[in-house]
Amino acid sequence: MGIKYFFSWFKKNFNTNIKQIPKTGKFTTHNVQIDNLLIDMNGIIHTSAQRIYRYGNFKPETQPKRLLGNRQISAQPPPPPPMNEADKRIRLFHDVCVSIDALLASVEPNKRLILAIDGVAPFSKCIQQRQRRFRSAIENTTDIGFDTSSITPGTEFMENLSKYIDWYIRKNINGNEAWKHLEVIFSSSRSPGEGEHTLVNYIKNYGDLSESFCITGVDADLIMLALSTHAPNMWILREDQYNIEFQYIIDIKAARAQLLELLRWTSEQYIFNERNAIDDFVFLFFMFGNDFLPNIPSIEIMNTGTETVIDIYKNVGIGYGHITTSSKNMIKFNKQSLKILLGEIGIRDKELLEAKLRRKNEFFPDLLLENCATVDPTDRGRYILDIDKYRNEYILAHFPDEDISKVCHAYFQGLQWVINYYSFKPPSWSWNYPFSYCPSAKILAEHIDTFTFPSFSENEPNLPFVQLLSVIPPKSANLLPAPLNLLLTDSESILKPYLPDLKDIVIDTSGVKNLWEAKTILPIIDIELVKKAYANTIDRVHKDELKRNLAIFPLRYRYNAAQRDRVFRSPFGDITNYKLSTQIIDL
Repeated sequence: MGIKYFFSWFKKNFNTNIKQIPKTGKFTTHNVQIDNLLIDMNGIIHTSAQRIYRYGNFKPETQPKRLLGNRQISAQPPPPPPMNEADKRIRLFHDVCVSIDALLASVEPNKRLILAIDGVAPFSKCIQQRQRRFRSAIENTTDIGFDTSSITPGTEFMENLSKYIDWYIRKNINGNEAWKHLEVIFSSSRSPGEGEHTLVNYIKNYGDLSESFCITGVDADLIMLALSTHAPNMWILREDQYNIEFQYIIDIKAARAQLLELLRWTSEQYIFNERNAIDDFVFLFFMFGNDFLPNIPSIEIMNTGTETVIDIYKNVGIGYGHITTSSKNMIKFNKQSLKILLGEIGIRDKELLEAKLRRKNEFFPDLLLENCATVDPTDRGRYILDIDKYRNEYILAHFPDEDISKVCHAYFQGLQWVINYYSFKPPSWSWNYPFSYCPSAKILAEHIDTFTFPSFSENEPNLPFVQLLSVIPPKSANLLPAPLNLLLTDSESILKPYLPDLKDIVIDTSGVKNLWEAKTILPIIDIELVKKAYANTIDRVHKDELKRNLAIFPLRYRYNAAQRDRVFRSPFGDITNYKLSTQIIDL
């Protein structure tokens, strides 16, 4: 997941708590000892797929090289020798494991290695996954021999990759002295939950907080997740995306201490609580946008948006207390505090949006915003925004037939869902925000008093084939077994209204700085209708295909010298003198 531009802001403001080290460097040379290494696998999988199939960051250069700011453009690797498809897949699987080896060599964990692949996600995340996969189908018109949508739970690719990693773990614990002291936990693509959340669940449910933890991954929300654990000895290892030879070590303990001083306020009426302040910070940054909710229109992390919101937060804290309150298994936002905060942001809407207009050459055109503004006759570089007109036009454009109070209530419900997802678990696997845009801060503030906190129903995760039906475009239908695949391609399918032709999909670039930020506007798929279509079809799927549709628990692996020698059979190679014990673990 990403919170746009968050890491750039974090790196700028917390640079004393971030070390840049060579990728081949070791933590111990920087006086960092790690007990538990936790790897979010999906970033590694995508990188390996790009490397083997030569797309994305490893696409052969067809244009002159360009520098993107200070970004170092990596030299293209030589093309791999010709391979058949089966050999390519094995090479990709091997490449994933080489990356695990490199991380192990760098971090050298004393006790545990925890690996987590994304399993079935909450439906709210599936909305974003669907947008990404349809967008990829629109943009990737060249056949690279690999469907990137196959990196989704329930596909043959993910099933075989999970089996390969399982074999790789067993082989190394059994025969590699550097592994024998490690306890290894592996959550495969058939274990429900996003990988990074699975890792954090391990820390919360099984972690010894006297030990140290290092989580690896490139998603900005890893920092939020690490903060949400409130674990005292936490590090994040993150690739330097602007210099491929280096990586960052982030000291979350030190960053938390600095962050608390940044957030701290003093009030005669309200006590500043450090745990609540961290929860407040995580909550506030969700309003900048995340994988589950769109951002409030006027606030952006770029430039001074973050500082503005933090200043407002401190003033609100003095007068109204914390934004969030927590109990043993739930966090709630304080309606009065949030109302005042949103109202203060709303007061600054005009100023923030006029500042953006002054820099409009840095962004894609935002015709709605520009049509509500005029050039200041006394200052040709300044725009005067009719903020009331803009707010009205914004609602008419994005919520033309909606009761705006219901839209606002859905957004507040989303804030409540997200903060609890990050702090505990999904309050509901089926909930989703049903709109592509967010109302303005002022409008939200006007409707918070009538909001009633929801009682989410604790339902079960969807099965992998249900998720595939809800996220992949028709051109990827072959990733599903027959006849489920026909639900995405048959003109008479009950899902047809949710499957627009790629040429008809709107990509909204209004006001974004980079094309990747643009919104892919798709109809919000009806998950209950998907389940109905699935239920009416699954009985006709061949039994051999059904195994990859079943959820399984993660496994814990240990070397057991006392165990009698045996042979572990695998299509990837038999393991002789096998002395491992495994057990399931509920994350």
